[in-house]
Amino acid sequence: MRNKKFWWIVVVLWCFAIYMFTASPVSTGSSTQAIIGSTINISDSASAILNLIVRKASHAIAFGLLTLFVLFALKGSRKSFILAWLFATLYGALDEIHQSFVPGRTAAVMDVGMDSFGALVTLVLAKLYIKLKGKEAV
Repeated sequence: MRNKKFWWIVVVLWCFAIYMFTASPVSTGSSTQAIIGSTINISDSASAILNLIVRKASHAIAFGLLTLFVLFALKGSRKSFILAWLFATLYGALDEIHQSFVPGRTAAVMDVGMDSFGALVTLVLAKLYIKLKGKEAV
């Protein structure tokens, strides 16, 4: 797990996975809401709320994982935490710009905010873990 080259490969693969997922015009908010509505027998308004929660949480989780991978790749760097956060936030912004060119998708500043928030929460949890387990944990 301490191999930086390995973690940079994971970072690139994860960025590619995010790119491919957001390049798909099929996985839009309305399609996700339709899946939720047909899977769980709930009202349209309830499925709309659940859809929003699922979609925003997926942003936070995907970019939280990206942050963790970058953090592992930067292990030993004095500024690894800020650089990991910047990387995830900037990639989130670039991904939203990319989505603006995909038919059926839109770019949203709120999504970049969720990406950045997910990165920040991940870094806070990593800091807590390091404090509890010792400096060599991450």
